[in-house]
Amino acid sequence: MTAILARRWKGLMAVAALASLAAGCASVTPDEATARGYTYGDRGGGAPRPEDPYRLLAAGDSPFWSATLTYFEDAGGPYAELQLRAPGAESVTAYLDYAPDYLQDGGRRYLGHGRRGETIEASFDAGECVDAAGHSRGYFATITFGGSVFVGCAREQGGDGSWTRDLHRYMPALEACLAEFPRGAEAVFAYQMGDGVFAVRVSSNDETRECAWSARDRRLTSMRPLDAADAHAQQGREAFLRTRTLPARTECRSWEAVRSADGDLIGAIGHDQCLAPRRHAMRERPTS
Repeated sequence: MTAILARRWKGLMAVAALASLAAGCASVTPDEATARGYTYGDRGGGAPRPEDPYRLLAAGDSPFWSATLTYFEDAGGPYAELQLRAPGAESVTAYLDYAPDYLQDGGRRYLGHGRRGETIEASFDAGECVDAAGHSRGYFATITFGGSVFVGCAREQGGDGSWTRDLHRYMPALEACLAEFPRGAEAVFAYQMGDGVFAVRVSSNDETRECAWSARDRRLTSMRPLDAADAHAQQGREAFLRTRTLPARTECRSWEAVRSADGDLIGAIGHDQCLAPRRHAMRERPTS
């Protein structure tokens, strides 16, 4: 895991850029959405706001520390509440903005200040991170506060969920299934069918097919075409692309890098920004 590079404080600029991007999203027709394997939402009305806020729960050792990043929105845009706990230090609560380089290199970056004006930087990179207890988590986490650097793993909780939350569990099935399709094919949904059997839905050339992969046999056991009747409610909201190069951001798709423990890019998660972009629980940002 690499340390966060020094970044200047431009949180308000980041919020404005995100708002501008959302306002400029091009419309997508139902037929176009179906062709891309997208079946969720109400074709542009937006996803409902979750009652349970989306959170990233992070922790590390040497020494042990823990943090919770809880996401909200208010009239000024999205922000995150950070609660950081470490031995020998008082608990820290701070409100972070999306950094100017948020997802620029595929990573989630946030900036803020402590009560005494200390700079706080939080960085989360998608990928299988194994914690001290041997548990696989979905994110590598690095938080800097004052002169301290906290490194560990993080997992997602709350919000309205996403199949990519378990991406590391699905990775063997994703790799096996995507290998059967032309380059550029996207996995638009994955789930566990039964004991040791995982299903992956792939969109390629305006068609969607489903592979079944056996963990016991380490091979694909079936593949079938899908039609509208087979669609899952969240199919296509997030997509996984096996790639060594991070795709360029578009009006309706942002890309989050998926990295190995060595920091190498092994894939990317595409997040919808137009049909039904994810939204956060509403709460007015505290002034202090």
